[in-house]
Amino acid sequence: MSGIIIRAVTVRAELRCDKCGETWTSGDYTRAGYTAAVEPCAPAFADGWRVYAGKRAQRTYCPQHYPTTVMRQVHP
Repeated sequence: MSGIIIRAVTVRAELRCDKCGETWTSGDYTRAGYTAAVEPCAPAFADGWRVYAGKRAQRTYCPQHYPTTVMRQVHP
């Protein structure tokens, strides 16, 4: 019998603009919790991608678009 086996999970983070549908995908990285997805998105944030929070959901926008209602910027 063997004990618990832990295997690394390799994932990619993806940002999709809620206005036009354009996507940005990170390179592969090892998942280390949900909040760890922000760090691999740093190049996208440097290029102008933004994540906003509204009343009930978060919205993502590419560098060419922005929210049309009052929202709070979450990332970067």
